This record gives sequence, C-alpha cells and structure tokens, in this order.
Amino acid sequence: MKKLRFYHIDYSRSTNDVHWEYQNMTENDRIALVNLKFDASFDYEDRLGNYNMYLLTTTMQYEKFKEILDNNIILYVSRDLSHQLLYNRFDLNHLKKNLELEQRKLYELFIDRLDEWLLENLEIDIVLDIINDKGIKKLRKIDKKFLENYGKI
Repeated sequence: MKKLRFYHIDYSRSTNDVHWEYQNMTENDRIALVNLKFDASFDYEDRLGNYNMYLLTTTMQYEKFKEILDNNIILYVSRDLSHQLLYNRFDLNHLKKNLELEQRKLYELFIDRLDEWLLENLEIDIVLDIINDKGIKKLRKIDKKFLENYGKI
C-alpha cells in the first residue's frame, strides 16, 4: 500500500501569476507535471488573492512536483500537514465559506478523500490524544466513526 501524506503549497501570489509561470515552463516539465499522480488535490485563492494547493500524495510524487517548480524557478512555500491533520490541529472548514458553488463540489470531494485517508491512518492513541488535548466534544465526525469501528475489529 502506498503511503500518502497531506501537503500545503502556498505561492503567495495570484492564480493568474502562477498560471503565467506554469505556461513559461519547459515543455518537458509541463508534460511531467501533467503526468504526476496525486491521490487528491484542491486548489483555491485565499482571501488575500494568493493561490494555494492542498495535495494528498506520496512523498515521491510530491518531491517530483517540487523539483519541477524549483527547476522553473517558481517560488512557493510548502509544508507537510499530515501530522496536524491526523491530530485535529488543522481544519479546512474555513475554506468552504469563500468558495463558488462549482468549487464547493470539488472541495467536498477532496474532503471526502481526506476523510478516507484519516480513517485509514487514525489509531486509537491518536484519538485518545485528541480527546486529552481538546476534549471529547471536539472530536471530528471521522474520529467518532473511527471509535465506532474500533470495537468491531
């Protein structure tokens, strides 16, 4: 089974600026970029007008993606947020209110896949840590689903 991680890429400039930079990539790099296989992705412009991406992918695909950006001098800041997401220390719900209807559907599909990933990767110790840190009332639906299924294994 492939090990997936959850990444955030912040370009700190507009979607149009980033798309212009992508258009100026070498043809080989554009082809390589199109051929990358992400398990799930979601991109959006934040309230400041900056282009952002979230990726659920393997480390290998992520490193290939970063290499293409670096080779083409496309500036970005990226972070692995897998641990924060697993431990309920990162929330994507704030994005939903600023999205257009069509983009909300893509967002919901992305969240559904993240929930699947969470369910595959949660462990009882993680859920207990969340309860200890935040209290039982702060459990996400996916944490509760994990607990419901935990006793059935």
